[in-house]
Amino acid sequence: MENNLIITTKQGFEIMRILGKLGMKEELVNGITKLTREKQNEQQLYRKLRGLILENYDNYEDMTDEEKTNASNEILLKHTDLQEQLIECNEIENKIGAGLMYDFITRMPQAEKEIYKAIATIYSLSVKDVENEELDITIDRVKKIAMSKTFQTFFRLATNLSK
Repeated sequence: MENNLIITTKQGFEIMRILGKLGMKEELVNGITKLTREKQNEQQLYRKLRGLILENYDNYEDMTDEEKTNASNEILLKHTDLQEQLIECNEIENKIGAGLMYDFITRMPQAEKEIYKAIATIYSLSVKDVENEELDITIDRVKKIAMSKTFQTFFRLATNLSK
């Protein structure tokens, strides 16, 4: 599912202030660096998979999506090492993401009011609405903010400039 949430410059700065208050800069920089490295590794593995598929299926480009999926699965069954590496990449990415999210969630009370205000502004809600919504909804909103393309770009730029 595509995350089209747009974070404005003002909202981005507010989020950066919150992250600073929570003392999470280093964890985020390290986590994003590890995630980026793992994503690059994963892309390399998928290029290898695509090469194997094209070697074995001359008509791959003309196949339906279902046929392409079946072809991919067949190649992965023959190349279990590649399949295991892809699974491992996914597990590492999930572990890094879950660790960062856990660190953030456990530190949220340190900047509670600022977080309510930022979420309310980004989602056009009242602060009261955010304060009173179920915790899982708030956490889901935080995840969407963190995964938004505009925030990820903003964060990468901000952390690169501060090095």
